[in-house]
Amino acid sequence: MKEVAIIAGASGGIGYEIALLFAQKKIDILIVAKSKRKLEKIKSAIEQQYNITVFCVATDLAKSEGFVDINNCVISNKLSVNYLVNNAGFGDYGFFTERTMKKYSEMLGLKINSLTELTYYYAKQMIKNGKGRIVNVASNAGIQFFKLQVFVYATK
Repeated sequence: MKEVAIIAGASGGIGYEIALLFAQKKIDILIVAKSKRKLEKIKSAIEQQYNITVFCVATDLAKSEGFVDINNCVISNKLSVNYLVNNAGFGDYGFFTERTMKKYSEMLGLKINSLTELTYYYAKQMIKNGKGRIVNVASNAGIQFFKLQVFVYATK
Protein backbone atom coordinates (compact mmCIF):
# COMPACT_ATOMS: atom_id res chain seq x y z
CA MET A 1 0.00 0.00 0.00
CA LYS A 2 1.15 3.50 -0.82
CA GLU A 3 1.53 5.72 2.26
CA VAL A 4 -0.10 9.12 2.11
CA ALA A 5 -0.97 12.24 4.10
CA ILE A 6 -4.53 13.56 3.81
CA ILE A 7 -4.78 17.35 4.03
CA ALA A 8 -8.34 18.70 4.24
CA GLY A 9 -8.69 22.34 3.24
CA ALA A 10 -5.56 22.27 1.07
CA SER A 11 -6.61 24.71 -1.66
CA GLY A 12 -5.18 27.75 0.09
CA GLY A 13 -3.82 29.29 3.25
CA ILE A 14 -2.53 27.06 6.03
CA GLY A 15 -3.71 23.86 4.31
CA TYR A 16 -1.75 24.67 1.17
CA GLU A 17 1.36 25.46 3.21
CA ILE A 18 1.01 22.19 5.12
CA ALA A 19 0.74 20.33 1.79
CA LEU A 20 4.02 21.94 0.73
CA LEU A 21 5.70 20.83 3.97
CA PHE A 22 4.73 17.21 3.33
CA ALA A 23 5.85 17.52 -0.29
CA GLN A 24 9.25 18.87 0.80
CA LYS A 25 9.66 15.75 2.94
CA LYS A 26 8.80 13.59 -0.11
CA ILE A 27 5.55 12.33 1.43
CA ASP A 28 2.75 11.65 -1.07
CA ILE A 29 -0.38 13.65 -0.32
CA LEU A 30 -4.12 13.48 -0.84
CA ILE A 31 -5.43 17.03 -0.95
CA VAL A 32 -9.07 17.84 -0.29
CA ALA A 33 -11.12 20.96 -0.98
CA LYS A 34 -14.28 21.96 -2.83
CA SER A 35 -12.62 23.44 -5.90
CA LYS A 36 -11.43 20.82 -8.37
CA ARG A 37 -9.77 23.51 -10.48
CA LYS A 38 -7.64 24.77 -7.58
CA LEU A 39 -6.72 21.24 -6.52
CA GLU A 40 -5.63 20.25 -10.03
CA LYS A 41 -3.47 23.36 -10.29
CA ILE A 42 -1.84 22.60 -6.92
CA LYS A 43 -1.38 18.94 -7.87
CA SER A 44 0.43 19.85 -11.07
CA ALA A 45 2.74 22.36 -9.39
CA ILE A 46 3.63 20.12 -6.45
CA GLU A 47 4.20 17.00 -8.54
CA GLN A 48 6.49 18.94 -10.88
CA GLN A 49 8.49 20.64 -8.15
CA TYR A 50 8.76 17.83 -5.58
CA ASN A 51 8.44 14.63 -7.64
CA ILE A 52 5.76 13.08 -5.40
CA THR A 53 2.29 11.73 -6.12
CA VAL A 54 -0.62 14.02 -5.33
CA PHE A 55 -4.18 12.69 -5.19
CA CYS A 56 -7.07 15.16 -5.38
CA VAL A 57 -10.55 14.86 -3.95
CA ALA A 58 -12.87 17.73 -4.78
CA THR A 59 -15.72 17.38 -2.32
CA ASP A 60 -17.77 19.35 0.17
CA LEU A 61 -16.81 18.13 3.63
CA ALA A 62 -19.82 19.95 5.06
CA LYS A 63 -21.89 17.14 3.58
CA SER A 64 -21.82 13.48 4.59
CA GLU A 65 -20.61 12.47 1.13
CA GLY A 66 -17.29 14.21 1.83
CA PHE A 67 -15.88 11.34 3.84
CA VAL A 68 -17.20 8.80 1.34
CA ASP A 69 -15.46 10.63 -1.53
CA ILE A 70 -12.14 10.67 0.35
CA ASN A 71 -12.43 7.05 1.42
CA ASN A 72 -13.27 5.97 -2.15
CA CYS A 73 -10.03 7.60 -3.29
CA VAL A 74 -8.08 5.89 -0.48
CA ILE A 75 -9.54 2.48 -1.31
CA SER A 76 -9.35 2.72 -5.12
CA ASN A 77 -5.72 3.85 -5.01
CA LYS A 78 -4.75 1.34 -2.28
CA LEU A 79 -3.54 4.08 0.06
CA SER A 80 -2.47 3.78 3.66
CA VAL A 81 -3.19 6.97 5.60
CA ASN A 82 -0.22 7.81 7.83
CA TYR A 83 -1.08 11.45 8.42
CA LEU A 84 -4.38 13.29 8.64
CA VAL A 85 -4.55 17.07 8.77
CA ASN A 86 -8.06 18.38 9.52
CA ASN A 87 -7.77 21.96 8.35
CA ALA A 88 -10.92 22.64 6.32
CA GLY A 89 -13.10 25.49 7.49
CA PHE A 90 -15.02 28.62 6.62
CA GLY A 91 -16.47 31.55 8.49
CA ASP A 92 -19.61 33.62 8.46
CA TYR A 93 -20.23 37.16 9.60
CA GLY A 94 -23.28 38.77 11.12
CA PHE A 95 -25.67 38.66 14.03
CA PHE A 96 -26.47 35.10 15.08
CA THR A 97 -30.24 35.30 14.49
CA GLU A 98 -29.75 36.95 11.09
CA ARG A 99 -27.75 34.04 9.66
CA THR A 100 -29.44 30.91 8.32
CA MET A 101 -29.74 27.50 9.95
CA LYS A 102 -28.53 26.08 6.63
CA LYS A 103 -25.24 27.97 7.07
CA TYR A 104 -24.93 26.75 10.68
CA SER A 105 -25.63 23.16 9.61
CA GLU A 106 -22.92 23.41 6.96
CA MET A 107 -20.46 24.80 9.51
CA LEU A 108 -21.23 22.02 11.99
CA GLY A 109 -20.99 19.43 9.23
CA LEU A 110 -17.57 20.68 8.18
CA LYS A 111 -15.94 21.62 11.46
CA ILE A 112 -17.43 18.99 13.76
CA ASN A 113 -18.97 16.03 11.92
CA SER A 114 -16.42 15.74 9.11
CA LEU A 115 -13.44 16.20 11.41
CA THR A 116 -14.80 13.56 13.78
CA GLU A 117 -15.57 11.07 11.01
CA LEU A 118 -12.19 11.44 9.31
CA THR A 119 -10.37 11.20 12.64
CA TYR A 120 -12.37 8.18 13.80
CA TYR A 121 -11.87 6.05 10.70
CA TYR A 122 -8.27 6.94 9.92
CA ALA A 123 -7.16 6.75 13.56
CA LYS A 124 -8.39 3.15 13.51
CA GLN A 125 -6.27 2.48 10.42
CA MET A 126 -3.25 4.15 12.02
CA ILE A 127 -3.62 2.08 15.18
CA LYS A 128 -3.92 -1.11 13.13
CA ASN A 129 -0.76 -0.14 11.19
CA GLY A 130 1.10 0.85 14.34
CA LYS A 131 1.90 4.34 13.11
CA GLY A 132 0.34 7.64 12.16
CA ARG A 133 -0.28 11.22 13.22
CA ILE A 134 -3.37 13.44 13.27
CA VAL A 135 -3.35 17.24 13.41
CA ASN A 136 -6.55 19.19 14.01
CA VAL A 137 -5.95 22.79 12.98
CA ALA A 138 -7.85 25.38 15.00
CA SER A 139 -7.36 29.04 15.75
CA ASN A 140 -7.26 31.34 18.71
CA ALA A 141 -10.87 32.22 17.83
CA GLY A 142 -11.84 29.28 20.03
CA ILE A 143 -10.85 31.27 23.11
CA GLN A 144 -12.01 34.69 21.99
CA PHE A 145 -15.32 36.42 21.42
CA PHE A 146 -16.52 38.64 18.61
CA LYS A 147 -20.23 39.33 18.61
CA LEU A 148 -20.67 39.10 14.83
CA GLN A 149 -19.00 35.69 14.58
CA VAL A 150 -20.26 33.92 17.70
CA PHE A 151 -21.05 30.64 15.97
CA VAL A 152 -17.80 30.62 13.99
CA TYR A 153 -15.82 31.01 17.19
CA ALA A 154 -17.87 28.36 18.99
CA THR A 155 -17.00 25.78 16.33
CA LYS A 156 -13.27 26.40 16.74
